[in-house]
Amino acid sequence: MKTAILAVCPLALCGLISAGEGVVAITSDYPGGNVKVSRLSPGRAEIEADLRDTGQPWFYWNFEATATEPGSVRFLFPVNQKQISAQGPAVSLDGGKSWRWLGREKTSFLAAEPEGKRDSFSWNFTQKGEKVRFAQGFPYQKADLDKFLEKYGNNPNLKVNTLTKTRKGASSPLLVIAGGKDAKNILLTARHHACEAIASYALEGFLEEALSDTPMGRAFREKYALHVVPFVDLDGVEAGDQGKGRKPHDHNRDYGIPEPIYPEIRAINDLEREKRFFLCLDLHAPSVRDDIHEAFYFDGFRSLENNANTVEFAKWLAAESPGMIGNTLNLLKAKARKPSGTDGVSFAHHFGASPDVTYCATIEIPYAKRQAAYDFSVAREYGRGLLRAMMRMEFRKDKTKRTGYDDFMKMGRSLNGSPANFIRKAEAILNDPNMPQLYKMQAKLRLGWLYPRMRKYDEAIECDEEVMNSPWATARQKAEAAVQKTEALCADPVTPDEELAKWEKELGELRLSGLADYNACEALYQRAIRKKNAEKAYETATRQLVCAPAHFTGKVRNRIAAFYLAKGDREKAAQYSRETAAYLRKQLIPRMPPGIFGPQQAEELVNALLMIPDTPKQEIVEAANLALNHKYCQASVRKRLNAVLQRLNAPE
Repeated sequence: MKTAILAVCPLALCGLISAGEGVVAITSDYPGGNVKVSRLSPGRAEIEADLRDTGQPWFYWNFEATATEPGSVRFLFPVNQKQISAQGPAVSLDGGKSWRWLGREKTSFLAAEPEGKRDSFSWNFTQKGEKVRFAQGFPYQKADLDKFLEKYGNNPNLKVNTLTKTRKGASSPLLVIAGGKDAKNILLTARHHACEAIASYALEGFLEEALSDTPMGRAFREKYALHVVPFVDLDGVEAGDQGKGRKPHDHNRDYGIPEPIYPEIRAINDLEREKRFFLCLDLHAPSVRDDIHEAFYFDGFRSLENNANTVEFAKWLAAESPGMIGNTLNLLKAKARKPSGTDGVSFAHHFGASPDVTYCATIEIPYAKRQAAYDFSVAREYGRGLLRAMMRMEFRKDKTKRTGYDDFMKMGRSLNGSPANFIRKAEAILNDPNMPQLYKMQAKLRLGWLYPRMRKYDEAIECDEEVMNSPWATARQKAEAAVQKTEALCADPVTPDEELAKWEKELGELRLSGLADYNACEALYQRAIRKKNAEKAYETATRQLVCAPAHFTGKVRNRIAAFYLAKGDREKAAQYSRETAAYLRKQLIPRMPPGIFGPQQAEELVNALLMIPDTPKQEIVEAANLALNHKYCQASVRKRLNAVLQRLNAPE
């Protein structure tokens, strides 16, 4: 059991606390709770992750703070330790039933303090007795799985069995989805490291898709028999342990040795001997933030056979993932690990080197990303995409290059030429009874792109809607179709505002992300400009800023500043433009990005400087020259910047 730690400040009893400083009591005495309190004082709580039996620095924490005196409290972590995820802490106001990110803007990441650089965040407690839970990421406990499984209590395809008894005597669940007559056994695991809770949300998404009544779900159940160990370290999950680096070794270093020390690993080994798994996947989460730790990636043994499968698998997974995720990187290790002394090897290296297993990998799922919209629901959607990507390909135990995805993309690129030839090629695919549905959806998608260029907006929308409603289309195809429908509605001069507003609401429910979200906003913005609806243009630009790629951020920010300027708020426009200029200088100096995006951002730097009163002319000239002297400065950018310089040099 965890010890509840209460803070009672003598100054508070004497009434000497300065106004605005809160006092809290901190506890972690609940499933998944973890915290170590170093010092509590008015307005300040110095805390850290409780490592317990973990033999290396790690970062999982999950605690509840109760205000004994209302006011602001700053929670600080140890010097020079990254212990907060990329979106700040996860916050729950209802005792852990629901969670959201606090946000980067309310979090300090290794900010300078008198004693050194520290992670920290603040919370304003508005009343005495207010309880708030904070966690390093979105928690996921056994109770969350039980709640999820309640939805499938009457589903004949799911059986909830017991893998084994844990060291503490708990029943470790084994979920089984039976397959068809010739189904191949596959194994899916999560939480070898107890703290990596985001992996459980991806596992939920995988299970949802596997149990669905969609054509893909039914095909999966015919092809595969799924065995799922949702909590390899159930005791650690419930206790709120780190799990990673547990002494003498953790669950994910217990494979490949004669006598595993954990009952769960012994049971998984027994299950493998019984089922002879065709495919094994293990879901993890990396380190707390920054660099590769905010990316999705494959890890494990890079045998030639495993790598050939992973290269193809990664392509299909990118096509089935939410837009903000992009590619799942291939970071398989070229050298297989071997047991050393009493320490074994990881799940991925053990089963990846097995001659009986056709394919095995670990997939790392980040706790958080720089994109604020990334949360547990996106991780769930990634899990659904993981299953769909599996169904797009055939895993084989050989070294030859897989060409399924490349063949599909080649077909899509073949749909080109004059409109008549374009349509003829697409219709040949649509009318071929032997053509896969996936290919037909690509033909429909390409027609949805072509028709607006022929002013055939209704035909385009019909094609796009068919793709969006198809059970066979990839997530990427559906996102592209949603963007194309938006573009067609915005381009059609007779589209009523009411119809577009209705579609915008539906578009929001689709939760587009990444470049798809940006492009949909771009179409809406351009229509608002054509309609001279400044308020709508501003509203759309602020939405677009959230999903803008780095090389378009300056452009979108300049749109917002221009709105302030047009409304007569010159001071706000100037301040916003100063922030934009500072951002763009970091992108451009000391080294310009290669390709066309460098000059484009330099042009936006010029535009930002022009909205700041009394900007020295030389500063604008230097910004313009960043683009004009660049190898890949486009003719259109060059023309606009030269016009700016001519105006600056014109006699007054």
